[in-house]
Amino acid sequence: AVAGRIVAREFGGEWAGLLTEMRLAFLAFLLVFSLPALEQWKAVVDLLCQCDALMCEQPTLYAEFLALLQAQLTHAPTDLFTDALSRENFLESALVGLFDALDDDSRLADGPADAALPRSLRDALARFKDFVENRFGWGARGDGFGDDEDAPVVVPESEAARERRRAETAAGKGEVGSEAFR
Repeated sequence: AVAGRIVAREFGGEWAGLLTEMRLAFLAFLLVFSLPALEQWKAVVDLLCQCDALMCEQPTLYAEFLALLQAQLTHAPTDLFTDALSRENFLESALVGLFDALDDDSRLADGPADAALPRSLRDALARFKDFVENRFGWGARGDGFGDDEDAPVVVPESEAARERRRAETAAGKGEVGSEAFR
């Protein structure tokens, strides 16, 4: 709904205008290091990655979007999602939203016929996901896309044992201050 209003207002209802905007913004950033152009590119990419319903309504647009985004991401460093300075960037959450459509079984199989993604778009999404995994090593980080901040944390045994000894020592001395938990 939001994307449709933007395209109607800014591009006269022509979806191709949105992809042209994405191309121009990327080129302006790449060639002249324009920060406003980067922000515009990010806004277009994020918008298209989060519009699940639009994928069903405009599958041709999304196939073109995926091809364009893949071509643009070939200019990104391969450590885009693992480097300390660039990881956890907007693109990670945007792509998680995009790939959720691929993994959403209710939309792909059990949903109403008009809500199902066409096979060609599912295949294009799968190829794009493979590209991202292979180029950026995204799947190698663990269980796949998006780190779950609520996931269990593995504490090395030596650290756990050290904390337990400190707590036992402090308890044996009658200490119950913050020193016991450092």
